[in-house]
Amino acid sequence: MTACNFAWFCMATCPESQYNYIFLIEIAFKIAIQIAEIIFICVSFDIFLLKKTFYQNVYDNRFVSDPVSDSFFTNLEIQIQLAN
Repeated sequence: MTACNFAWFCMATCPESQYNYIFLIEIAFKIAIQIAEIIFICVSFDIFLLKKTFYQNVYDNRFVSDPVSDSFFTNLEIQIQLAN
């Protein structure tokens, strides 16, 4: 924030400087990167919730019949419960 305030001060006192455009491009780039990060986090969380719902439905409906799969889904449900 200090650098940003200093840069805004410099832009106000010297508006014809060529560095003002570089500063504005840098700020726009940083904002675009942060927006992309937010979108990536939201999409990743949504994918996790879809997979969690799918595995929860499989476990709740007991689509598995062998003991190995049953053990796997029991452990998976415990991990999902701990993640909440």
